Amino acid sequence: MNNHRGGEIRRAIVALGANLGDPRKQLCCAMAALRSRFEQGFSASQVYRTAPVDMSADAGDFANAVVRFDTPLDPQDLMALLQSLEESSGRPKAHLRNTPRTLDLDLIALGEVRMVTPELTLPHPRAIERRFVLIPLMEVAPDYRFPGETLDLEALTERAPELDVRRWD
Repeated sequence: MNNHRGGEIRRAIVALGANLGDPRKQLCCAMAALRSRFEQGFSASQVYRTAPVDMSADAGDFANAVVRFDTPLDPQDLMALLQSLEESSGRPKAHLRNTPRTLDLDLIALGEVRMVTPELTLPHPRAIERRFVLIPLMEVAPDYRFPGETLDLEALTERAPELDVRRWD
Protein backbone atom coordinates (compact mmCIF):
# COMPACT_ATOMS: atom_id res chain seq x y z
CA MET A 1 0.00 0.00 0.00
CA ASN A 2 1.31 3.45 -0.88
CA ASN A 3 0.27 5.87 1.84
CA HIS A 4 2.79 8.64 1.27
CA ARG A 5 2.58 12.16 -0.04
CA GLY A 6 5.27 14.30 -1.57
CA GLY A 7 6.05 17.52 0.27
CA GLU A 8 6.07 15.98 3.75
CA ILE A 9 9.60 16.09 5.19
CA ARG A 10 10.91 12.60 5.96
CA ARG A 11 14.27 11.21 7.06
CA ALA A 12 15.92 9.22 4.25
CA ILE A 13 18.47 6.48 4.87
CA VAL A 14 20.60 5.59 1.83
CA ALA A 15 23.29 2.90 1.65
CA LEU A 16 26.16 3.43 -0.78
CA GLY A 17 28.42 0.76 -2.23
CA ALA A 18 31.03 0.43 -4.99
CA ASN A 19 33.79 -1.96 -6.00
CA LEU A 20 34.90 -0.82 -9.47
CA GLY A 21 37.32 1.97 -10.35
CA ASP A 22 38.20 3.91 -7.21
CA PRO A 23 35.38 2.75 -4.89
CA ARG A 24 36.18 5.12 -2.02
CA LYS A 25 36.31 8.11 -4.38
CA GLN A 26 33.02 7.05 -5.99
CA LEU A 27 31.33 7.03 -2.59
CA CYS A 28 32.82 10.37 -1.55
CA CYS A 29 31.62 11.98 -4.81
CA ALA A 30 28.12 10.52 -4.36
CA MET A 31 28.00 11.68 -0.74
CA ALA A 32 29.03 15.19 -1.82
CA ALA A 33 26.31 15.24 -4.49
CA LEU A 34 23.69 14.13 -1.97
CA ARG A 35 24.91 16.66 0.62
CA SER A 36 24.65 19.50 -1.91
CA ARG A 37 21.06 18.48 -2.73
CA PHE A 38 19.93 17.59 0.82
CA GLU A 39 21.70 19.75 3.40
CA GLN A 40 18.92 19.48 6.01
CA GLY A 41 19.70 16.73 8.53
CA PHE A 42 22.59 15.41 6.42
CA SER A 43 25.04 13.04 8.05
CA ALA A 44 27.47 10.58 6.46
CA SER A 45 29.25 7.61 7.96
CA GLN A 46 32.88 6.74 7.47
CA VAL A 47 33.66 4.60 4.43
CA TYR A 48 33.99 0.90 5.24
CA ARG A 49 35.65 -1.97 3.37
CA THR A 50 33.85 -5.31 3.04
CA ALA A 51 34.26 -8.48 1.03
CA PRO A 52 31.69 -8.94 -1.74
CA VAL A 53 28.41 -10.56 -0.67
CA ASP A 54 26.47 -12.91 -2.98
CA MET A 55 29.12 -12.70 -5.71
CA SER A 56 32.51 -14.27 -6.40
CA ALA A 57 35.33 -13.40 -4.00
CA ASP A 58 37.48 -12.15 -6.89
CA ALA A 59 34.95 -9.36 -7.53
CA GLY A 60 37.03 -7.11 -5.27
CA ASP A 61 36.30 -5.48 -1.93
CA PHE A 62 33.42 -3.05 -1.64
CA ALA A 63 33.50 0.43 -0.21
CA ASN A 64 30.30 0.94 1.81
CA ALA A 65 28.77 3.87 3.66
CA VAL A 66 25.40 5.19 4.81
CA VAL A 67 23.99 8.71 4.64
CA ARG A 68 20.87 10.17 6.18
CA PHE A 69 19.08 13.38 5.24
CA ASP A 70 15.69 15.03 5.32
CA THR A 71 13.72 15.33 2.10
CA PRO A 72 10.26 16.30 0.84
CA LEU A 73 10.59 13.91 -2.13
CA ASP A 74 8.26 10.95 -2.37
CA PRO A 75 9.89 7.48 -2.57
CA GLN A 76 9.67 7.16 -6.36
CA ASP A 77 11.16 10.61 -7.00
CA LEU A 78 13.98 10.00 -4.53
CA MET A 79 14.69 6.60 -6.10
CA ALA A 80 14.81 8.22 -9.57
CA LEU A 81 17.33 10.77 -8.28
CA LEU A 82 19.49 8.01 -6.78
CA GLN A 83 19.39 6.07 -10.05
CA SER A 84 20.45 9.17 -12.00
CA LEU A 85 23.47 9.51 -9.68
CA GLU A 86 24.33 5.85 -10.30
CA GLU A 87 24.13 6.39 -14.06
CA SER A 88 26.28 9.53 -13.90
CA SER A 89 28.97 7.44 -12.17
CA GLY A 90 29.01 5.03 -15.11
CA ARG A 91 26.63 2.34 -13.89
CA PRO A 92 24.46 1.14 -16.78
CA LYS A 93 20.72 1.64 -16.38
CA ALA A 94 20.17 -2.04 -17.22
CA HIS A 95 22.53 -3.99 -14.97
CA LEU A 96 22.66 -7.52 -13.68
CA ARG A 97 22.01 -8.22 -10.03
CA ASN A 98 24.97 -9.14 -7.79
CA THR A 99 27.64 -7.91 -10.19
CA PRO A 100 30.53 -5.47 -9.62
CA ARG A 101 29.50 -1.83 -9.87
CA THR A 102 30.87 1.69 -9.99
CA LEU A 103 28.13 2.89 -7.63
CA ASP A 104 25.11 1.36 -5.93
CA LEU A 105 22.68 3.60 -4.03
CA ASP A 106 19.99 1.75 -2.10
CA LEU A 107 17.09 3.60 -0.52
CA ILE A 108 16.93 1.78 2.81
CA ALA A 109 14.11 3.72 4.45
CA LEU A 110 12.13 6.92 4.09
CA GLY A 111 10.57 7.98 7.37
CA GLU A 112 7.86 5.54 8.39
CA VAL A 113 6.87 4.72 4.79
CA ARG A 114 6.09 1.05 4.28
CA MET A 115 5.46 0.05 0.69
CA VAL A 116 5.89 -2.79 -1.75
CA THR A 117 5.88 -2.16 -5.50
CA PRO A 118 7.66 -3.99 -8.33
CA GLU A 119 10.29 -1.22 -8.34
CA LEU A 120 10.74 -0.44 -4.65
CA THR A 121 10.18 -1.97 -1.23
CA LEU A 122 10.48 0.17 1.90
CA PRO A 123 12.03 -0.38 4.25
CA HIS A 124 14.64 -2.27 2.21
CA PRO A 125 13.85 -5.95 2.81
CA ARG A 126 17.45 -7.14 3.35
CA ALA A 127 18.96 -4.14 5.16
CA ILE A 128 18.43 -5.66 8.62
CA GLU A 129 20.57 -8.66 7.56
CA ARG A 130 23.51 -6.67 6.20
CA ARG A 131 26.33 -5.63 8.48
CA PHE A 132 27.70 -3.39 5.73
CA VAL A 133 24.50 -1.34 6.13
CA LEU A 134 23.92 -1.70 9.88
CA ILE A 135 27.42 -0.76 11.09
CA PRO A 136 27.64 2.54 9.16
CA LEU A 137 23.99 3.25 9.99
CA MET A 138 24.85 3.07 13.71
CA GLU A 139 27.30 5.92 13.08
CA VAL A 140 24.77 8.32 11.54
CA ALA A 141 21.62 7.29 13.43
CA PRO A 142 22.50 5.24 16.53
CA ASP A 143 18.94 5.27 17.89
CA TYR A 144 17.30 4.42 14.57
CA ARG A 145 14.73 1.62 14.40
CA PHE A 146 13.44 0.25 11.14
CA PRO A 147 9.69 0.73 10.68
CA GLY A 148 7.93 -2.33 12.10
CA GLU A 149 11.15 -3.70 13.68
CA THR A 150 11.40 -4.22 17.44
CA LEU A 151 15.16 -4.79 17.62
CA ASP A 152 17.62 -1.90 17.78
CA LEU A 153 20.61 -1.61 15.42
CA GLU A 154 23.04 -3.25 17.82
CA ALA A 155 20.81 -6.32 18.24
CA LEU A 156 20.23 -6.52 14.48
CA THR A 157 23.99 -6.36 13.87
CA GLU A 158 24.63 -9.16 16.37
CA ARG A 159 21.99 -11.28 14.61
CA ALA A 160 23.22 -10.52 11.06
CA PRO A 161 25.47 -13.00 9.22
CA GLU A 162 29.15 -12.61 10.05
CA LEU A 163 31.03 -10.24 7.73
CA ASP A 164 34.29 -8.36 8.22
CA VAL A 165 33.38 -4.67 8.04
CA ARG A 166 36.34 -2.36 8.70
CA ARG A 167 37.10 1.30 8.09
CA TRP A 168 38.62 2.06 4.71
CA ASP A 169 42.03 3.61 5.39
